[in-house]
Amino acid sequence: MVVQAPDCYGEIVSVSKKSIRVNPLQAIAALSPLERINISLTHLDHAHRLLHEAINYSEQRRAILPTLAEFWHDNMPRPVFTLLVTVTNFEVSSVCRLWDKAALPKFGLPTIAALLDDPNVLEIVEEQLSTTHQSAEVLRSELSRIDEAISTIKEIEASDQIMRVRNFRDKFIAHPLLWTYNDQKAAIELIKDGDTDALVVAAISTMTRLMSVARGEPLDYLHLQEREREESKRFFDSVKWPSDKGSLA
Repeated sequence: MVVQAPDCYGEIVSVSKKSIRVNPLQAIAALSPLERINISLTHLDHAHRLLHEAINYSEQRRAILPTLAEFWHDNMPRPVFTLLVTVTNFEVSSVCRLWDKAALPKFGLPTIAALLDDPNVLEIVEEQLSTTHQSAEVLRSELSRIDEAISTIKEIEASDQIMRVRNFRDKFIAHPLLWTYNDQKAAIELIKDGDTDALVVAAISTMTRLMSVARGEPLDYLHLQEREREESKRFFDSVKWPSDKGSLA
């Protein structure tokens, strides 16, 4: 985006403290359009790091799971089970951080969407972009990237996948709960194979669009994902695992 965001971390903390007891979306709505733009740019930088983290954990889980599956039997060794739980739980936690519900102190994609999803905000963004993009076609393309990113985030927010992943995090990772608040409202299925993968894919497409507008050039998250995949596979392929899968039981 044309305007470089100032370091507004202090501003975020100040506004957030005043809004602790206010509905998170109401707290965002109370900000001026310029405040929303500046905070969204700061959040984007943090979301970039969160996405890198999520890709990293996702590819590590993908690389190690086939090997750990060979140890899966009635007397699965405790160290192997601990490693399996650690890898999967770190991935779930990092994906949840990226897709946390909108609130000013949170750097996830839903917060960024809530900050940008306002006609007055988008009007200023258009004005800023028009100073560097003389072509109306290019300007429309940039604005459509923001619209598409916001739409994708809203779709994920309404999906069963994010509900399952968040509920799993709340119930089995963050807290030892018999049931969560959401469980009491409706029965929620356990997390399914592929849920976190789908959320990472959606985050990659969303961040690619948003960072392209914010930085003026796209970031190749797919290349980053491929690099992390190769590195994870190379590392875990080099690990010397017990040849007798039952020897650790």
